[in-house]
Order: sequence, then C-alpha cells, then structure tokens
Amino acid sequence: MSDRLNQAALLNAAFLFGLPVMIGLVLGGNQLRAGALLPWGLSVVYWLALVLVTWLVLVGATRAVARLLVPWDTPPWVAWIGGAIIGSLLARPLIYLIVDAFRPFMADGELRSMRPAELSLDFLQYYLANWLAIILMWVAACALRQWLQDNLRWDRERFDKASGLAQDTTAAIVAEAEQHLSSFLHKLPNRIGRDIIAMQSEDHYVRVHTTQGNALVLMTISDAAKHLESGGIAGQRVHRSWWVAQGAVVKARQDGRRFLLQLQSGLEVPVSQTYREVVRLTGLVPDAEGSQLAAK
Repeated sequence: MSDRLNQAALLNAAFLFGLPVMIGLVLGGNQLRAGALLPWGLSVVYWLALVLVTWLVLVGATRAVARLLVPWDTPPWVAWIGGAIIGSLLARPLIYLIVDAFRPFMADGELRSMRPAELSLDFLQYYLANWLAIILMWVAACALRQWLQDNLRWDRERFDKASGLAQDTTAAIVAEAEQHLSSFLHKLPNRIGRDIIAMQSEDHYVRVHTTQGNALVLMTISDAAKHLESGGIAGQRVHRSWWVAQGAVVKARQDGRRFLLQLQSGLEVPVSQTYREVVRLTGLVPDAEGSQLAAK
C-alpha cells in the first residue's frame, strides 16, 4: 500500500508541479518575450508564475471536461484537448493580472498586450499562434502521464512473478487470490460494509459502491476488478469507467440514446455501446430487459 501511495504521490507531484516548474525555469532563464524586459531573476519568477497558474487551470479544466464526458465513454485525448481549449480561455484573466503585477519592473520597451476574446477569424488566428504549441505540449504531457500510470507498477508481487519466484501451484494461486480480495476489502471503511455492487473510476482512484454507501480506494478500476473476480466476486465492465457486480442489477431503462442499469441501492450506471453485447451475453441484466440491448 505504501509503495503504491508513494508511486501515485510522485507521479502527481511531477505532473502538477515538477513539469511546469521545469518549463518555467527554462523560459524564464532564457528571458523569452516579456522576460527580456525584466532582470534575469525577475524573469524566472515571472515565467514560473505564468506557467504554474496556467498549468493548474488546465488541470482543473481537463478534469471537469473528463467528468462531463463520462456518459459518452470518449477516449482520454478528447478531454485533454477540450480541457486545454477551455482552460486556455479561463487562464487569460489570471495571465493579465500576473503581467500587470510585473509591469512596473519592466524596462522601457513595447509590451504587446493580449487581445480580448471574440468570435472572429482574426482572433482565431491570433489564438492559434499563441496557444497551439501550449495545447500540443499539454496533450503530450497528459499522454505521458497516462502511459506512466498504466505501465509503471512497481509492486513486489508483480516483480516476483516476472522473476519466477512465485510458486505456480493451485494452492498458491488460490491463497494469493484470497489475499488480494482480503487486502482490497480491508481498504473499505466498516460503515459501507462488504456487499459490493459496483465500482466507478475517478482519476487515480476507484469509488467502490456497496448496498450501504461508497468510498474511494487508491487503485485503478482494472486492478480492483481483478482483485474481486479472482476472489470469487463475479462482475462485468459495462463502461470504460464502470464495473457492476453480477446480480446487482434490478432493472434497466433507456434514456434517449443512453442505456442505464439501476442497481439495488438505486444507483444508475451507464452502459456504453462498446459493452452492450457483452453485458447481454453475460446475463448481467434481467432477461426481459436484456433483450433491449440487442435491439439497439
């Protein structure tokens, strides 16, 4: 648990602060644009402030867009681009404030001011000239972070298996599965019980829903599903962000083009087009209503 926490904390810190600080130091140290009108030290502070503020606004906007897009099961890059565009517009007033704060320290020179946002082809050209490189850099940073999150899992159990140190016997496999399930269940607070009906992916966490409530666990939804299913709790992914336990569905309904599953607790879970046929064939939905999946 501590290794996983340390790994997630390091990745978050590097993405939220390490990368923008490094960019700010490079831009400020080279006294680019308005930095050329400032002393070297103030140029570094100026660019650090600009990059950090803009970066954190992009983070917030991207996370908000990702949450809004959950029902449509879109690929991650859609949220990255949408968050970059919205965040770039939201960051403009803050950039104005930072520039105005440093303006008294700037040497005499022509400082180009930012144009106000407007719906015109001229502004679009101005916007792309100033933000396209930043948007591309943001998408690349998000893609790198996603790759690291999915591929760099330095836990001891996987290392042992890759090194051939784990015993490949039925008893060892069963014991390991029970241990995984037990360790996962111990992460849940007692107040929500252990009767798991669904799980929802939320950034680096998975929200575990039971018949008595819900709680966040630091784990990906794929790993959480493996822990449960290897321990005998059957279920099925119904969406890129959702897993539902076998027998937890009370009924299904259609809302426009969306198909929703109602669980024992009243929670409604979306079924994406990708998983509809699998959900129907695995019997997750009651037979009478599962036929609707095949008809759509």
